[in-house]
Amino acid sequence: MSSNKRIYELTQEDLLENDHSLIIDKSGQPESTKITYLQLKNALDIPTNNNELDNGAGYITEYIETDPVFTASPANNVSNAGSGQIITTSERNKLNNIDENANNYSHPVSHEPSIISQDSDNRFVTDAQISNWNNKSDFSGSYNDLSDKPSIPTNNNELTNGAGYITDYTVINSDLTGLNNSELNNDASFITDYTVTNSDLTGLNNSELTNDSDYIKSDISGATGADKVTNCISLTQSEYDSITPDSSTLYIITE
Repeated sequence: MSSNKRIYELTQEDLLENDHSLIIDKSGQPESTKITYLQLKNALDIPTNNNELDNGAGYITEYIETDPVFTASPANNVSNAGSGQIITTSERNKLNNIDENANNYSHPVSHEPSIISQDSDNRFVTDAQISNWNNKSDFSGSYNDLSDKPSIPTNNNELTNGAGYITDYTVINSDLTGLNNSELNNDASFITDYTVTNSDLTGLNNSELTNDSDYIKSDISGATGADKVTNCISLTQSEYDSITPDSSTLYIITE
């Protein structure tokens, strides 16, 4: 070994404290010389992969799953409830394509009426319509609920006879000339035809009636031995021959 060359024995700790390098001075050499870790005597290899180390902690290095629940498709065995929702590729692409701040929506303070839908239960009204409703009458529509009602006449004598209608008239005979009861309506249901029977005449005597038609009366006053005629009948000769005549009956023979 030449006299101007020094050999330094450094420990691993010395290098770790100095970033794997150490600066030393040498006589007759430049000011400093950099010695790397690999130039050290008996330098140890530094592992670069964990498979170069002893597994003192017993970490798992390989595992093959045999349970069918776990060997099946993962999406079929993961709960899709609560906060652990699984999204599809289509949903993920949709989320990725959403612009930043796309949901930063600020609701306007007011809307144009034209954008609001109306229906039979929800409609706009104008100030004029509201005014009409507020000023509407409470009248029921019944005449009886009116105030200042007029007095309505119920008899024609309460009216002025501006048309000059006849209010009084006395009928005279000339007014009835040419009239016949057949021309009148029988609204009082007077008897228009009746056949008198003997029972209708029971108790009646023609002496109680006025002879305004001047019928022939039987008068035997001044005739000695004469009988008063009280009956008159019409019959044929053969009918007369078959009866016994009486003195109070006048018989009229017909052919």
